Amino acid sequence: MQIVESSFIGLRSARIELASDTCKTRITLFPMVHVGESAFFEQVASDALAHDLVLIEGVGGRVARRLTRVYRWAGVSRLGLMQQPKLAVGGHVRNADLSSEVFEQQWAKVPFATRLLYTCDAYLTVIWIRLTGSRERLARHLIVDDLTSREDHLAGAGKNAPILWALIGARDACVINHLDAALHQNAHNRIAVVFGARHIPALLRHLSDAHSYAPADNTWMTVFSL
Repeated sequence: MQIVESSFIGLRSARIELASDTCKTRITLFPMVHVGESAFFEQVASDALAHDLVLIEGVGGRVARRLTRVYRWAGVSRLGLMQQPKLAVGGHVRNADLSSEVFEQQWAKVPFATRLLYTCDAYLTVIWIRLTGSRERLARHLIVDDLTSREDHLAGAGKNAPILWALIGARDACVINHLDAALHQNAHNRIAVVFGARHIPALLRHLSDAHSYAPADNTWMTVFSL
C-alpha cells in the first residue's frame, strides 16, 4: 500500500479510514510529512478535528529540536512550502508521542558515531535543499509505502537498528499504546491519528492483527503540487 506517493499530480498522502467488525470505532489515519502547502495542513486539521478524539505526534526537548532543524533551515519557503504546524493539545486532542525525557533516553542509547553520522547527513540535506532542491526532488525523497515490515527493516538494519528504534520503533509503540487505550475505553465513534507517514505502516499492521481493522475508504490528499 502506498502511504505517500509522488506522481505527475504532485506529492499525495493517503487518508486511510479503517473499520472493524469487532469494534464500533472508526479510525482515520492521516500520514504526515514535515513540509507541504498550507492548504494541505489546513485540510488535515479541519478533517481531523471533526473526529471525537485526535491523537497527534510531537516530541519536544533539545534533541528533537536539533534533529528537526533541517526543516527550519532548509528554506522550503522559496519552494512555496511551509513546515508542518502542530495542532494544539487540549480538549479532544492528545499527544500520543514519546515525552522528551523518554525520547532522549532512547537517543542516548544510539552509538555516538551513528548519532554523529545522522546529524551530518541532516546538515547535508539542508545544503542540498537550499542549493539544488526542487519540489520534484523533495517529493521523491518523501515517498513512503508498506512493502517492508518494520520488523524486517529493523532486523536487517544491523548497527543502524538502535537509531531506527529511537526514531521510529519506540514512537510506533507509544502511539499504539495510546490507540489501544482509547479503543479499550470504547467511548469514541471516530478517532483520528495525525502522525508521521513512516509510522503509519506499523499502525496498519497492529490494527489489522490486534483488532481486525481493514481499510474502508482511502482518499488522496495533495501535500503539494509539482
